[in-house]
Amino acid sequence: MGIMRSMFKNVFGSDTIKQVPTKNIQMFSGGDTFYVNTIDYFDNDIVVSCIRPKATEIGKLTLNLIRTNKDGKTEIDFDPSLRYLLRFPNEIMTMQDLLEKMVWQYETTGNTYAYILRDTYTGQVISINALETSMVRVCESLNGILMMEISFSNGKKAIVPYSDIIHLRKDFIGEFYGQPLKRALNEVLKTVRTIDLGTQKAIASNGIIKWLLTWSGTYKLEDQIAAAEAFRKAFLDPESNVGGVATVDNKATATQIKEDIYMPNEKAFLVYRKRVMDFFGVNEKIVAREYTEDIYNSFYEMEIEPFARKFADQLTLKLLTKNQFNSYGNQIIANATSLQYASMKSKIELYQMVDRGAMTPNEWRKVMNLPTVDGADDLIRRLDTEPVNDTKKKTDPLKVEEKDPIEEDDEEDSEDKGGD
Repeated sequence: MGIMRSMFKNVFGSDTIKQVPTKNIQMFSGGDTFYVNTIDYFDNDIVVSCIRPKATEIGKLTLNLIRTNKDGKTEIDFDPSLRYLLRFPNEIMTMQDLLEKMVWQYETTGNTYAYILRDTYTGQVISINALETSMVRVCESLNGILMMEISFSNGKKAIVPYSDIIHLRKDFIGEFYGQPLKRALNEVLKTVRTIDLGTQKAIASNGIIKWLLTWSGTYKLEDQIAAAEAFRKAFLDPESNVGGVATVDNKATATQIKEDIYMPNEKAFLVYRKRVMDFFGVNEKIVAREYTEDIYNSFYEMEIEPFARKFADQLTLKLLTKNQFNSYGNQIIANATSLQYASMKSKIELYQMVDRGAMTPNEWRKVMNLPTVDGADDLIRRLDTEPVNDTKKKTDPLKVEEKDPIEEDDEEDSEDKGGD
């Protein structure tokens, strides 16, 4: 039997991590420990339907390492090792998988973490893995390095430098951690669950008894049950051939129970549903994927772009040095375009950006969901346009130069003299 793969080793590079002696950090307020909310929000369909659009759209982010030189020109993906890492962060995930997983944790717990595994000798980044923690604690090593103690549900624990942790926080009003949605959302979800449970019970109980046999005398319970069962088989069984007609003798009277299916107050339910959606920053159009260009642009700016910037800044901070950022203009950016949901009219009008050198023809073709073509990756500009800072005088070939009248008279005089 082969050795079972250890996911702990897969993430941290070893089955065991040397426990570094640490000391507590004195906070201004609150504690240094964060316990992950154990309530399973995935049981609620409204919560899931609110988070899924975010996870899906954020998963489409494209990450690039760029360098801006002194001339202001930008070079993209100049480091092959990081180019691969930003597409395939570890052996079991693409960057889309990693982002989607982090979004679900970010939305439900207020915090999400990923560990950067580096080569012990070279410091080269090997992988980036999202962490499913049960408890985290910020602390400090004895030599003053900021550390994070991470505990997992299987009992394992790791203490690693905070500089190797990608940490995104939502509702960051505390001192170190984002705020979980437990306090703000639980009461609303309790009401939604109560409405659902009440509906289920009412529907279930309404279908228990369909006919009532009222006896004219006193009979043993066993006889009543036997008679009721005989009545059911004879007249209520779908396979009975009675043509919809039932009969009883004078010992009992059969009364059909009217069905009255209970439905909750629809307006009240929609109010609570909207409260949950407002909490997550979505609406019915986003959840149902029926959004227009304007609705998606608003959703993108308010919900997608902030996460994209946080994630890109964390990667820049944790994967690059200050010198690379300050001296060479290196940074990691997260590109996400909302143009894919633009109307056809808006997409076609983007040709003006191509004419003015703001987009390459291939970038425009990508927006139109068209394949790229050779020779269309360079910026072009129409001949009747020019940079605004170009002060060099240019002659318009269509404009006839006007001469000074005095100069024209002098030329005529010289021609007359020449004629004599």
